[in-house]
Amino acid sequence: CCTVVRALALPAGGDDSAGNRGSDVRVELRLGMPPDYPVREGAGLRVSVELVSSPSSPPFLRRAALRAVQDLTARCKSAAHEIAESGGGEAVWSVLAAADEWISSDWETTLGEYEKLASRNDSDHGEVAESAMSNR
Repeated sequence: CCTVVRALALPAGGDDSAGNRGSDVRVELRLGMPPDYPVREGAGLRVSVELVSSPSSPPFLRRAALRAVQDLTARCKSAAHEIAESGGGEAVWSVLAAADEWISSDWETTLGEYEKLASRNDSDHGEVAESAMSNR
């Protein structure tokens, strides 16, 4: 029947040379409404999240963005499912709020995990290179 599309920006920190926040990860949250939504009890929203754009540098940002799509989808589906299971009714605002909450709390954690992993890998590569150079 109808679909609600919400464009979301996941802040990745930093500005480009012009001072624009071009490094944000951009995703679209889509909420599809079946014909009998929200009237029929248990009629739930169809939730999907799509990665629209993500900076390719630093590389960990793209990996974090792909993980974010999975985690954000799971969180929004969970919110929609909870409402459908509790008798149905209006769920759009609850799902949108769940998405905003996930971005505010979990995105920063996900980004930090991938950044930490990338810096750990960079330092490991540096140690290997230094070791190889000292063996010559």
